[in-house]
Amino acid sequence: MRIHLAVIGSNEFLALLRQLLEMHPSTLPTDEFVLHEHSYERFETIEHDALETPDQMDAWIYSDELACHLAATRAALPKTCVVSRDALTLVAVIAQYERESGDQVEAVSVDSMCDEEVQDALVALPHLKHVYRYQRPLSSELEHGFEDLLTFHQVNGRDRRVLCISGSRLVVERLQAARLPSLFLPYREKSVIHQLTALLHEIKSEQFKRSQVAIQIVQVSNFNQLMNQNHAFYDIYRTYLKTQGLLLDYTEQVLGTFVSIGNGRFMIFSTRGIVENQMDRANQLLQQITGLTKLAANIGMGYGTTAIEAEKNARLALNHAEHVEHGGCMYLVDETGALHGPLQNLNKATIKFRTDDKELSKRLHHAKLSIVTFERMLSVQEASAQKCITAAVVSEILGMSERNARKILASLHGNDLAEVVGHETPTTKGRPRKIYRIKG
Repeated sequence: MRIHLAVIGSNEFLALLRQLLEMHPSTLPTDEFVLHEHSYERFETIEHDALETPDQMDAWIYSDELACHLAATRAALPKTCVVSRDALTLVAVIAQYERESGDQVEAVSVDSMCDEEVQDALVALPHLKHVYRYQRPLSSELEHGFEDLLTFHQVNGRDRRVLCISGSRLVVERLQAARLPSLFLPYREKSVIHQLTALLHEIKSEQFKRSQVAIQIVQVSNFNQLMNQNHAFYDIYRTYLKTQGLLLDYTEQVLGTFVSIGNGRFMIFSTRGIVENQMDRANQLLQQITGLTKLAANIGMGYGTTAIEAEKNARLALNHAEHVEHGGCMYLVDETGALHGPLQNLNKATIKFRTDDKELSKRLHHAKLSIVTFERMLSVQEASAQKCITAAVVSEILGMSERNARKILASLHGNDLAEVVGHETPTTKGRPRKIYRIKG
């Protein structure tokens, strides 16, 4: 899939970009991306048509920070990149000026540079006493954009010890006409190439993620219960068909396919990018199924580079959804093995199915407990108000007897993975039950 980049900049910048593409075909292979050029001479003349189709572009590249801000007032663009001048360029410009004038520069006003690059330049220019970087908020009125930048330099340039350095030739021309000391800040070719290649790599990584296989397993719990509720066969079958209709509508929206795998369980195949854009629709699907069948429904979602990996992750996510939450719940296991959810909850937990902590793995091995179970218990503890856990809670979330749950907690305590923080008064005869806090 070719990358589409919208480039908005001065004619000078666009000419430099075309030159770099010709000189460095291996670093910037034009068969991998398409440039959509939009030129301007003044910031205020940015073409409206350049902003009319933001969804068709993978990223927007600006030759000036001011142009990017002005464009942002017209449209919400998902990914933008401002080609900033770097520290070496500023150092070279000031050094050349000092050689030609014979004067040492003590203060500068500069635009078109990020703060990090300015700070790097100061390391090589220790004699600079003052640096004024353009970073003020822009006027909400577009026609004031250029004047805003020009005024910034004029105010600082009134002090003849301040050298005005701008990335806009038009600003430099106006400053020189006013007989203010000013220089143009050019682009450094290697810096432009580095920024473009970094942007392309980032977009490729995102495209790879969006193209991953996404599998969703929808589980309608106890679907067979309808048979035991004295419903007529045709009513049950009609409900089943309506459920499939809801699934089919959702599958169409995510451009996927779905199959029934029995016992009220359905599997939907799609891609990550499309599914992520329809996450709200998936939550709506759960509500629709629950409202139709009056049964609990859960979704386990998995991402992977292969269908086998995605299905495995989807089953892990569904298993967690069924044991931790009860009804209307959706969890996700991504390609790294991390579990996210519940996805309709803004304060969602993240659980790892694998760990690189050798000490933790060793202690869990001695405690005879898997990382999955440990992380599941830890997530429930963190979700509680008291940040602690009991055998009764463990037995519920893991589906076991309280006796076995007590053994697990005691084993964690014996391997320094949990501590006793109190005791719970029993409602019946017996010893007080211990309250634990798992060490995360």
